[in-house]
Amino acid sequence: MEKNRIKDVLNKTLGDKLIYCEEYQDKFFLYKEIHNELPEISESNIYSAIDQINSLFKSPLTGKKFIDVFVERLIN
Repeated sequence: MEKNRIKDVLNKTLGDKLIYCEEYQDKFFLYKEIHNELPEISESNIYSAIDQINSLFKSPLTGKKFIDVFVERLIN
C-alpha cells in the first residue's frame, strides 16, 4: 500500500481532529474510523501502529502528527 495514499485518505477524516488513543474505547473508535476508510489494512496492523504511537507520545495528538507517525509505523 502506498504511503501517500494512506496519508491522503486519513487527512480527510482525521487531519483536523485531536486524536485520543490511549484508552481502550478511544483505540476502538479510532480503529473503526481508520478501518472504514482503509479496509485493506488488517486490524492487528492498525492496533499495533496505535500501540507504538502510545509508547512514544501522550494523548491527545494533532491529527497531522498522528497520521505522520501512524503511517511510518504501519509501513515499517
